[in-house]
Amino acid sequence: MDLNDLSQSSLALLPTLLTLGLALATRRILLSLLLGSATGAWLLAGSFDAPRYLAGKALALFYDGGISWWTLQVVGFLLMLGALSRLLQASGAAQAFAEACASRIATRRGVSLMSVGLGLAIFIDDYFNALAVGQATRPLADRYRLSRERLAYYIDSTAAPVCALMPLSSWGAFMLSLLAPMAASPMGLFVDMSQAAFYPWLALTIVLITAWFDWDLGAMKKAKARPSAAAELKAAKGQLMPLLGPLLALILVTLAALFITGAFASSGPFSAIAALENTNVGLSLVLGAVPALAWSFFKQKTQRLATAWEGAKTMLPAIYLLLSAWLLAAVMKDVAVGRYLASLIEAASVGPWMPLALFVVAMVMALATGSSWGTFGIMLPLAGQLVEPAMLPMALGAVISGAVFGDHCSPASDTTILSSAGAECEHMDHVLTQLPYAGLAAGLCVLGYGLSALALPLWALWGALLAALVVAVTLLGGWGTLAPKKQEV
Repeated sequence: MDLNDLSQSSLALLPTLLTLGLALATRRILLSLLLGSATGAWLLAGSFDAPRYLAGKALALFYDGGISWWTLQVVGFLLMLGALSRLLQASGAAQAFAEACASRIATRRGVSLMSVGLGLAIFIDDYFNALAVGQATRPLADRYRLSRERLAYYIDSTAAPVCALMPLSSWGAFMLSLLAPMAASPMGLFVDMSQAAFYPWLALTIVLITAWFDWDLGAMKKAKARPSAAAELKAAKGQLMPLLGPLLALILVTLAALFITGAFASSGPFSAIAALENTNVGLSLVLGAVPALAWSFFKQKTQRLATAWEGAKTMLPAIYLLLSAWLLAAVMKDVAVGRYLASLIEAASVGPWMPLALFVVAMVMALATGSSWGTFGIMLPLAGQLVEPAMLPMALGAVISGAVFGDHCSPASDTTILSSAGAECEHMDHVLTQLPYAGLAAGLCVLGYGLSALALPLWALWGALLAALVVAVTLLGGWGTLAPKKQEV
């Protein structure tokens, strides 16, 4: 069917504005995503053809000239992860892990730093990071009354930012492929760009401050912790290996599969970056989940199938959200909101303010689409065309910053949805409690990229940003106390 061209019309923004407005007003994210998709379909195809267009896009999630293995693999992995989580709880392994760690981690600060540390360590892929860290840290979070919203914030803020800064990750490999036409040494340009990517660094700094000083900002003050697991520990003491064994199997097999599937899909001699650029993330996640689930399944003495099925069903809300977010992303690709925003910046004559303009446009684009990768694909090549070589690292860093911030704050972001699933908290609760921290980092980015118009050296920009961060955290009461008190459980 013929679709309307919205690439030069401000109507391209309407589905995004409607989705975000409804999500914030009603907190019903699934309804908001579906209405946003329906609005986009109506704008593109008209009232008569919109249902047929939308049905075609929904079908394409599973079958588009062939089976859409990515969708099936991710959905299958989420179902297996839900089953694994419930089996670990039923065996007492999760509670026993919390008890075993209690002698070494006796404070909320310790649990927070452990969560952040795991997030920093698992930098290969954001999907893997979001779900694996949640599995390992939820028992301790409950034991020390750390809210699930805070845990989701830790997971989300150490997933995308870390992956965006690491060349040896699925994100890094994708960005290197986009940088290759711009420089003789894409890796050198990646390093320079990373130094000017203010948002990921600031987001990581703020999450470390939050973990160390137990800082509740904005809506996070109202987040409620789950009941302590201490009583459950006395009633159901499992063995340590039923938890560590499956998690190690999940992590090690997934990591191996990421490199092996990428190596088979690459041409020429083996290269870790080339392997990650061509890896099959969905298949790798499934391959990692199979031995982990099998281990827990056979360790469970009774009601194995019933327990696994109950666990799988707990992932259905996250799966519905993820499929709806993918549907909206497919519609927004046809709406061409990215091309519309890119045309605005191409038409503007902003001169030295180009990094700031790129940051804002990338931020809006990622918010609109829920996709940082889609934003990278459009905005990184565009930035390479718009600026002089001397300004290139700053301009590219601004794109990375805006894309990661938009990915963090968009209710339609798959990484944000999976962070909520990993922490097992309500999705909109996670979005709203994370927003003040992300907003602080974004505000500092506006300062940094604004000052870059004065042609200040990078070290001076970072000095100004860190000074502003110290002032902001002080004014917002973030420093708390340096002496952690042992948490009663």
